[in-house]
Amino acid sequence: MHGEGWGGEGFGLPRRGKHREAFTAPTGGVNLKINALNPTQRAEAPSRNPLQGTEQTLAMHAPSVDVVFQALCDAAVSQPRCALAWVGCAEEDGLGRVRQLASAGNTAPLQDIAMALDGPRIGEGLFARCVKTGQAQFLAMDAPEVLAWRARAAEFGITTMLALPFPGVPELRNHAAVFYETGADEAGDADLVETAQRMVRDVAFAARAIFTRHALEQSHASASQANARFHHIFNNLPTGVIVFAADGCVQYCSGAFMAMYALDLDPATLVGRPWRELWGRIAGLHADPEVATQRVKAQMHHHQSTTAEIRLADGRILLGHYVPLQDGDQSRGALWSLQDITSLKAQEAQIHRLVHQDPLTGLANRRAFDTRLAQCLYTHPAGKVLVVGILDLDHFKNVNDRLGHGVGDALLIQVGHRLSTVLRDSDLIARLGGDEFGLILPDCPGADGVSAFAQRLLAAVEPAMVLGGRTEQISVSIGFAVHQEGACDVQTLLRRADMAMYAAKAAGRRQYRVFDVEMESQIARRESLRRWVLGALHENRLELHYQPVLSLVSDHAGEAARAGVCKVEALLRLRDDLGTLHAASAFEEVIDEPQLAGPLGRWVLDQALSQVERWKSAGLSLQVCVNISPRHFLDSSFLQDVRHVLRQRPDDLAQLIELELTEHGSQLNGHQAREVVKACRGLGVSVSLDDFGTGNASLTHLQLLDVSTVKIDRRFTHDLFGSNANLSITYGMLRTAQMMGLSVIAEGVETSRQAAALLAMGCRHLQGYAVARPMSAAQLDAWLRTWRAQLPWVEVLEAGSRVDDAAIQAIVSHGVGVQQLLDQTLSDQGKAFFMQPQAHRLCSLGRWCAAHALPSRGDPAFARLERMHVEFHALVHAHLTAPSQARLAEVESLSLALRGSFWDALLGGSP
Repeated sequence: MHGEGWGGEGFGLPRRGKHREAFTAPTGGVNLKINALNPTQRAEAPSRNPLQGTEQTLAMHAPSVDVVFQALCDAAVSQPRCALAWVGCAEEDGLGRVRQLASAGNTAPLQDIAMALDGPRIGEGLFARCVKTGQAQFLAMDAPEVLAWRARAAEFGITTMLALPFPGVPELRNHAAVFYETGADEAGDADLVETAQRMVRDVAFAARAIFTRHALEQSHASASQANARFHHIFNNLPTGVIVFAADGCVQYCSGAFMAMYALDLDPATLVGRPWRELWGRIAGLHADPEVATQRVKAQMHHHQSTTAEIRLADGRILLGHYVPLQDGDQSRGALWSLQDITSLKAQEAQIHRLVHQDPLTGLANRRAFDTRLAQCLYTHPAGKVLVVGILDLDHFKNVNDRLGHGVGDALLIQVGHRLSTVLRDSDLIARLGGDEFGLILPDCPGADGVSAFAQRLLAAVEPAMVLGGRTEQISVSIGFAVHQEGACDVQTLLRRADMAMYAAKAAGRRQYRVFDVEMESQIARRESLRRWVLGALHENRLELHYQPVLSLVSDHAGEAARAGVCKVEALLRLRDDLGTLHAASAFEEVIDEPQLAGPLGRWVLDQALSQVERWKSAGLSLQVCVNISPRHFLDSSFLQDVRHVLRQRPDDLAQLIELELTEHGSQLNGHQAREVVKACRGLGVSVSLDDFGTGNASLTHLQLLDVSTVKIDRRFTHDLFGSNANLSITYGMLRTAQMMGLSVIAEGVETSRQAAALLAMGCRHLQGYAVARPMSAAQLDAWLRTWRAQLPWVEVLEAGSRVDDAAIQAIVSHGVGVQQLLDQTLSDQGKAFFMQPQAHRLCSLGRWCAAHALPSRGDPAFARLERMHVEFHALVHAHLTAPSQARLAEVESLSLALRGSFWDALLGGSP
């Protein structure tokens, strides 16, 4: 096993046997013994610093730093949740290995760890980063960078790791202590970090003293020389030391002590002076001189060993150790040492950020959010309004797919910054994960305050932003949950806010909703629908009905040749316990949910292919269009589902299946959808785009997806004769799709007149009640034998209908002009055109009439069209000459009648 996950990364870590025994050292007649607690003691032990008060003893009596390291490891594993601790040194032998100096606890995870310096992941782990940066390193086992070692960590119950350097000890620059924690929670993380840092500081202090003592011992030539050397070294240690006699006079002061307070004095001049004289010089250098003075007086009065952080006015932080010097019961004075821990406190702040801060946006993370919300609920005062919000970016996945994750990250950072500018100091915003943010407003001024605050949030995100050299715009959907009185917990509030957020998305996005009880009932209703559909699936109460598509294939001259039925659409039906059949519209809102999309899609694929196989065996080749939900289509299992149903049947059936994708929303706007369509085509299965024109990116879908067919939605085809907009949109979509080489099916065709109009526009494939209603497979078999007798109008279309682009363009152009007149948006150029004496001959409709005057001579419908067209232009001329609302209403009425006459003339019909 490689060592990256266990702290030995970047170096080779040899095996090690059992850890050393604890040591016993005499100190003033008292033996200091440090041993690991048994499991019961560890579980009951409070979080503390086991080495507190012993660092001086270790410094004075430990024979080597290895013993101190072992004391550190033994003390560490005596703490709750610390399963393993070890200290290592990166050897400078060119082999890139780590020599283990001490360890305690369950050392099994350290076995078989070995990695060369030139390994592919050098420098990525805790030990290497700690040694190379000199900074504390904290890592949870659920982090992505430890994926390779997560299983081994789980085997030993390890959840977090912490690596700490030994600050201020040059001799230990290549050393680090590594601690492994089990069963960690947020409080456990903080306890381990705090306790470990304190112990490492104490060990660093002791190690410095040991190195100093060893240096002194090695340089002893005589008592006077040893004393001089001792003073020289202590004066140059980074730790400041001052010793007071029992009467309060200074016995010794190191140069480092003077440097701590930036005093330009010879320490020797202080020897024999009372401590009050020294304190008078340094008291004012503290951030709070009065508090510092009271602390020193208390230490000297109580004469007990204490440790305290000392904050100076210049921002530095010192760690002060006050150690009484005793000879039995008699006081011999005290030793006061100071250590600059400014950089260590910065490391603590860094670790706090790692644990509580989102690394991408700098906002609070989910852990900090949940903690703050729990605190707000616990301390929530009566009469105050607590508001929790969930914000989700609209179509963020589309940004990631189009522009890449780097641009997506930049967008998240900008959105986080913009949201932060709206908050008060007492509010909290956090990134909960992905593109979801959380808000806590601990004191919101009621419902009106929520509305105003939500509008500011929406407005803050709305402006366009430049990302990756492109201008992009994003919006958010927000859900709020309001808590004022009564009992409530974190999960309930978050669930309600989440419901409200999804209600905002369902209402069209780019807005907010506040939770109410109705939302809960809607969720309950959806859950009831979901159970209803799942029950029908498991009890075989689902059915497929089939609606035929009528195709009229033209010859080279553009005339309609022969009508036929070679395609049907499979439509899902549910039969309830009473035998009543329900269309998919009764439960379509839950079809795309995670619990249903996959199972329903697989069932429909299997049933449709089984029916295709039965028809094929009977000599009938009918292509079946199968509706697939976007969620199932984009699921990683979809292609496997398609291959599975195809493998169970003859090879030639793939071409008789067409997958029909619903074009709503932006789920299909991405690389993944394009690749799935491509893979389906590779299997011989064609793909079509349903409800074309109803989504927010229709043309984008045509550009990205290699579909073979598009279906124009019924909302555009149902009112071709009365709506200028529907006619223009239908004709435009039809021509666009055909220019891209796509087959076009018009849905919602309910009359033979609609069929004739669509055929005149060039649409050769028709589906709707005018052709047939959905029916069972058995009913379809019977209908296919008699459909010509049931649809006599088809023979008329076959005989005489033809595509007439000029006619459609003429009536579309006429409709645009009329709409501009009615909306009073007609340009000056347009008004000048209508004011011409021969405008009725020069407009598109007039030119079409002139071109067809001779062939249509004697046709009453055509004569009526010409007459009404001349009257229309005369009325428009009169209105433009003397505008009035009454005359404008006449223009609208006459235009509708003119449109009807046009279709009568083109398609045939009575006056």
